[in-house]
Amino acid sequence: MNIDMKINVLNVLKAIGVFEIAKHFSKRNVLILAYHGVEIEDESEFSPKLFIKRSTLKERMACLKENGFNVVPLNEATDMSNWDSLPDNSIVITVDDGWYSTLSEAHDVFSYYSFPYTLYVTSYYVDKRSPVLNVVLRYIIWKTNINSVGFDQLEEDGLKGTYRLTSLPEKQRAELVLVEYLNSLPTHETRLDFISRLANLLSVDYEDIEKSRRLSLLSKDEIIAIATQGVNIQLHTHRHTIPHDDADGFKDEIIQNRLALEGAVKSKMTHFCYPSGDYASESGAMLRGIGVQSATTCHAGFVSKQTNLYYLPRFLDGENIPQIVFEAEICGVLEFFRKLKRMIKPLNHFLPWAY
Repeated sequence: MNIDMKINVLNVLKAIGVFEIAKHFSKRNVLILAYHGVEIEDESEFSPKLFIKRSTLKERMACLKENGFNVVPLNEATDMSNWDSLPDNSIVITVDDGWYSTLSEAHDVFSYYSFPYTLYVTSYYVDKRSPVLNVVLRYIIWKTNINSVGFDQLEEDGLKGTYRLTSLPEKQRAELVLVEYLNSLPTHETRLDFISRLANLLSVDYEDIEKSRRLSLLSKDEIIAIATQGVNIQLHTHRHTIPHDDADGFKDEIIQNRLALEGAVKSKMTHFCYPSGDYASESGAMLRGIGVQSATTCHAGFVSKQTNLYYLPRFLDGENIPQIVFEAEICGVLEFFRKLKRMIKPLNHFLPWAY
């Protein structure tokens, strides 16, 4: 089923009242929404899953308000002793990473509706005060109009060859080589220098990327400022990675992240978001051991009173999600189809759109 057909089906279901019926039957469950960055320049074209337009975000929040959904803080939704007092059709809003656009583009949208939200911050690039280099690298490759590039021109040992950049698959091949090389560089300063020279080679204005902060995170002062306005700042690892096969490394990522954030906002960090939704069966026990009370994933679904707090599902919203799909998710229509797919396996072929 192609995307146009999916949209048509959902529009029909909405028109005949299925959305309202699903909303009624899912009203005692909680949906957690996840956002990342909001577009400042052209980021939603570059990565529509990672970035959303401000206008789209405003449309989503207006939809929640106009349709009687109740946005509640994460702390309340994860307090199972208080579950029965939550309002019907509760929604939790979370924002990952700590992109600068959270403050410059998203914060006043949430504030306009008095919607509380949790901001999971990864702290390495907060400390470094530079753009997020692996994302910048991908952005540079996406943005360049150069048809081919000879990596020999960078004069880097171990980086050779000429790559065509006239199609997406060709750009992806070059990107894989460059990301591997970037990760091999020993210091942040050498990686920063490499990215700057690569951007120059590909005729992309790195200084403009840096100045606009469209691929940068918030500074500590900005995190403090946003926290004083009531934003719930929580954990997302220090380096946006989590080594599940290394218990000490796992704990170190959380502890470094916690020290950096608690030192800024002076409040206790007890909630966590798995970077890229990456978790293992033992993750919950490890988090519990260092005082974390809940953790969110990237799996779609609703939270019920029986949900394990260390593997909370969320719906990842972005510019790639049509408005009707967003509405189907918040009303519980897509959750109904997900359950149906799990119950009746042959339906998986016919309902691949039930996220």
